[in-house]
Amino acid sequence: MLKVISKRLLELVRQSDTVARLGGDEFVFVLNNPKIKNEILQVAERIISAINEPVQLSGSDLEIGVSIGISMFPDDRIKSMDLIKKADQAMHLSKTSGRNSVDFFVPEFD
Repeated sequence: MLKVISKRLLELVRQSDTVARLGGDEFVFVLNNPKIKNEILQVAERIISAINEPVQLSGSDLEIGVSIGISMFPDDRIKSMDLIKKADQAMHLSKTSGRNSVDFFVPEFD
């Protein structure tokens, strides 16, 4: 399943962007110089659509959901690990909101 999902995610980004698997079922997207916040939201919505497509394994269609947390440079921190931590905090909030949701990091999370 991870191979199928990885392929789908790689198809969503430009060559200047990065997709990486952190471990388990967690992935990181690094968008190179997005112009506006809405551009980031559009990518997040494309991710949700791609993940929501059934995955066929061993003759069965499997459906999975996604929770997306977003942090932005330079708003949320300067160090890359801080950005990942902030996105992770936003993702956990997204998980409590239900399946297929997106949340941006807000300073109140700290």
